[in-house]
Amino acid sequence: MDIRSSFLRFMKSFLLAFLMVLCGLTVVQAQTEFFVDPASGSDGAAGTQGAPFKSLTFALTQTTAGDSVTLRAGTYSAVNETFPILLLNGVDVDVFQAETPVFDGGGSGTLFRLSENVTTQTTLRGLDITDCTVGVEIPAGTGVAGFTIRECNFSGFADSALGANDGYGVLALLSSGALNEDFTVDSCTFAGATARDAISIQLSSGTIMNGGGVLANTSSGGVDRTLYLLADEASTVAATYNVHDNVFAGYSEAGIFFHAKGGPGNPLLVSTINCQANGNFLTGAGGTENGFQLRAEHNVVGQGGVVSPWICYSRITDNQVNVLCETINGSGHTADILADFYGNRIENARRAGVELTTVVPTAGNDNNDPDFGPGHTGRTACLNTFQSNVQDFRIGAGVVNTISARFNFFADGPPTATGGVPDTAGILTNTINGAFASSVAPDTATQVQLNAAANSAFVDYDGDAATGQIEVVVDGTQLDQADITELALGAGLLLQVPALSAGSKSVTVTNPGGQTGTFTLNVTAPGSGGGAGEAGNDCFVATAAHGDYASREVVALRRFRDQYLKANPVGQSFVDWYYDNGPIGAAFLLEHEWARKSARVALAGPVAVADAITSWNPGQRFGAAILLLGFLFRLTSRSRAA
Repeated sequence: MDIRSSFLRFMKSFLLAFLMVLCGLTVVQAQTEFFVDPASGSDGAAGTQGAPFKSLTFALTQTTAGDSVTLRAGTYSAVNETFPILLLNGVDVDVFQAETPVFDGGGSGTLFRLSENVTTQTTLRGLDITDCTVGVEIPAGTGVAGFTIRECNFSGFADSALGANDGYGVLALLSSGALNEDFTVDSCTFAGATARDAISIQLSSGTIMNGGGVLANTSSGGVDRTLYLLADEASTVAATYNVHDNVFAGYSEAGIFFHAKGGPGNPLLVSTINCQANGNFLTGAGGTENGFQLRAEHNVVGQGGVVSPWICYSRITDNQVNVLCETINGSGHTADILADFYGNRIENARRAGVELTTVVPTAGNDNNDPDFGPGHTGRTACLNTFQSNVQDFRIGAGVVNTISARFNFFADGPPTATGGVPDTAGILTNTINGAFASSVAPDTATQVQLNAAANSAFVDYDGDAATGQIEVVVDGTQLDQADITELALGAGLLLQVPALSAGSKSVTVTNPGGQTGTFTLNVTAPGSGGGAGEAGNDCFVATAAHGDYASREVVALRRFRDQYLKANPVGQSFVDWYYDNGPIGAAFLLEHEWARKSARVALAGPVAVADAITSWNPGQRFGAAILLLGFLFRLTSRSRAA
């Protein structure tokens, strides 16, 4: 067996494994697809693309779980529809290509209502929903183990005939008592008309929300509260629920309002909100509004409430109070706020950056007091940036706990406070200081550690929000977020740097709060034969084939690895196999130019897939799998010929 044949067999195994992973990500469900066209359809037609129905109301009466309804552009109104339109378990309502159907309520009423318990994933996507009281309603008692509203545009959701503040974009009254509610509002836009809430999610009767989230939505105002999330009557919003990457502006009361309170009954039962709230951007309307409002409330005759979310990497700006923490206590039982706040930008407050207030407190009883830290992890409120607030802190009468202002950045000098004295030990410097742990070898892509000095810290966020991501520039090249890992509490960064020539290289780090540091990385250690098998460089074959760890092709494959392969067992098995066998193939490539050329040709398919797979649907992934089969057969033929 010659080395050429061995190499071709390795590449065949690589492509076959990649193909199996790709097919493992492809799920095609058999279903009936019905079409609706309000302009040219007929409810007496077959409901096919060529002979569509006229109304969604009728189309849904023809479906069973697993079917879908595809909507063509046009106006859907009370002329042909019966509002509220009743959504069904397991029946997706989607739009045709990039068309936008408009559902016009004509000034009143609820346009969509979930009519039965959802037990399998169900999606409503791509609609314009306008001029109504409520856009989408989940009525009390309905279970939702997998309901998603995605890429819908809500506007004018209020009814002047009922008075202001009666409208809701999405109203979810979750009181089924279920332990696995899963509800998502994703990538929607909201513009109300003097409405109460854009998104109102209210849990009661011991219901537990442990899946889904409010993700990447935008709101331009016309509401009192953009997101109102309530846990009542011993209900729980679990830590697995995510409120991430939303951009909310123009609200008059609160951008995001987390409210836990007790109902009548056993005082030992407590409602809790433990969700994750990362990467949000909240901007007020110039009135008396709050950015984040956290309220824990105890019922005089029954249960209590605890609000303990993670609020991280958000930008909260131009509110009267950017973060308001308040407790309301009637009898000395639990009404507490225990939240983690870190990595946030808290700016331009007209009254206070952070305000703590309490109503009817029990003196000396910590579980009746609001806190700005500590939270779940020992990460007291830290790594936040305070800037241009009239007061950084405001402490109300009756508040017992001391605000922890330790390990935060204060751009305008020492923190200002009214009504109390915050703990200011360990305030961070506004210039980041530190040093690299060691030098690196020239022409070798590898991982290095950058340590923060005392009273300095890095603030890294690996999510998708534009706000909150740290920026690292090495020798003029900005690193991808996937190549940056934060050590505990901003103590340092692990950086995957590309191959660099010998010499001193400038590294600039900028926190999302604006703090900047410039460091020197020495590239002086002896080389190690190109570094294809170094522990820090785990894209062995692609790097050797393309000659650059930072090339577009290598970056695409690396992102595919991090976002898809490592996220499922099949993909992780492929990664493990690749780590064991990749250095062998890379070493051969480095010594044979013909092999590098062949590898680049063979990798073209995987690179193309990895470069675009995040936007592909299952059918497109299946087509890519066919393309890779072609590469595989071609490589097999070459291997036999050799």
